[in-house]
Amino acid sequence: MESMHYIGLDIHKKIVVFCIKTFGGIRVDQGTIRATRKGILGTQ
Repeated sequence: MESMHYIGLDIHKKIVVFCIKTFGGIRVDQGTIRATRKGILGTQ
């Protein structure tokens, strides 16, 4: 069975806030990353 997830992004000058939820509204993950090239690429 394939599950569907929804991803929300709140983009600011210095950070990006994300939240991942299932179709049923259960939160899978949430967090923040720095809004820099290194932060977005994960090479902090």
